[in-house]
Amino acid sequence: MLLPETHEEVWVYIVIHLLKFPTNGHHVAFAYIKNATEEQKKTLEFKHKSERDGLTDLYNRITFEHKANEILKNLDESQFCALFMMDLDGFKVINDRYGHQTGDKLLCRVASVLEGFITAPNLTGRLGGDEFVAMVYGNGKEGIINKARKVCKEIEKISYEGEYMRICTISVGVVFSSQGDTFEKIYPKADKALYVAKKQGKNQVCILDNSDTNLY
Repeated sequence: MLLPETHEEVWVYIVIHLLKFPTNGHHVAFAYIKNATEEQKKTLEFKHKSERDGLTDLYNRITFEHKANEILKNLDESQFCALFMMDLDGFKVINDRYGHQTGDKLLCRVASVLEGFITAPNLTGRLGGDEFVAMVYGNGKEGIINKARKVCKEIEKISYEGEYMRICTISVGVVFSSQGDTFEKIYPKADKALYVAKKQGKNQVCILDNSDTNLY
């Protein structure tokens, strides 16, 4: 409801008691209204924290899997949907050489770029370490593939300070879903595509056909 004085939106609890006068049988109602804004804010904040990765604020693994499965379940037959598995190139070296504080800052910058580039209703998440994931869908397969390739270009714009200025790169494995797929079913295929992208030289995209045999 809106407060009439300030037009501020607030959450309220309303409890209504219905009573009947014993003398004439008329009904009356007594309403008790309590401002529940602070309580609701805490509930929403707790829900947000339970769904998000503590470092990057992207969706955590459990929430991402749940939301990805909802997308796959309700996907329009005319739409294409792909899972992106993304992994920073040489991240262990960054942590070992420059420390985890530098590594954490880099992960947050990467997350910010991904979230700004892969926008809702698409999903972005962090599975752990330097492993990121996205669920992207739309009306054209080529548009989704181009978005995966642009991810590499966007991440390559990130630089970080070490002994000298270094450029961050990312490898991307992509698999398109088929009717009836679940996250659990296509995740290993996207992971395989990511492995191939790493093996072929990193900082690139590998698309794995859902048949699990056609790499292109």
